[in-house]
Amino acid sequence: MSKELHIYHAGSTKSIVEKAAKEYKLVDPEISLNLHAMGSVECINRVQRGYVADLLVLADYSLIEKLLFPWFTDWYVLFAANRMVLTAPKGKKIPDRHWSDLLCNPLVRFGYTDPEKDPCGYRTLMVLKLADKHFPGLYQLLITHPGRVVYPGPEPMLNDLALGNIDFAFEYGSVAEEHKLTIIELESLYNLSDPQKQDHYSGVSFSLGPNKEVQGSAIAYALTIPKQSLNQKEALDFARLLLKVDLTVYGLRPIYQTEGDAPLSQD
Repeated sequence: MSKELHIYHAGSTKSIVEKAAKEYKLVDPEISLNLHAMGSVECINRVQRGYVADLLVLADYSLIEKLLFPWFTDWYVLFAANRMVLTAPKGKKIPDRHWSDLLCNPLVRFGYTDPEKDPCGYRTLMVLKLADKHFPGLYQLLITHPGRVVYPGPEPMLNDLALGNIDFAFEYGSVAEEHKLTIIELESLYNLSDPQKQDHYSGVSFSLGPNKEVQGSAIAYALTIPKQSLNQKEALDFARLLLKVDLTVYGLRPIYQTEGDAPLSQD
């Protein structure tokens, strides 16, 4: 009976995880790879509920510290950085106006993912809170906007964007580039891309529940292997291949930093 490797990963890492999976199958064709794409918060919820999980690839490293340390894991590796952007359908002509003005139009429809399940969702709210410091009242105006749509995940949101059911969507820059969407860049004061602005970003937060406050921070992806993994060696092998993927092809900026006694090194 062949082994099964269960990898839970953020939806925005789908392409790089699939790339690593192809490489892994060349090394060990006998193993069965089960790739589970979902919001990073939901990935962690699965681990906490006892699902078999051999590797986590998450869009927010801070969730590991906040929700998994020390019982489920005690280390992680930061490996990629990203940015928040506002997107529009491919080829759409955008008026030469500030993005906040575009969204304040009462006839506009815009979307983002569920912040209770997906870091891209709560990072959207952080973007709006940061912008509210310079445009007072913007946050309240947009979260009560009649054209606001909150989606359970990125796929239905991107489908609606492509169909013209919404005009704009908040997404990661890497996802927008991969789908060849029209990108409206957000200023670095708001887009959570600049580690030098960490103190500024940390001035906003989002609560996932009691004692589960997530502080704003520069976007950094992380991977870890839960202690409950039944295939630690195979998970490590997969993680090594993932760290070798050329992230720039997928719109991500490579970084490397470890926390705890990580059994992985940068080759």
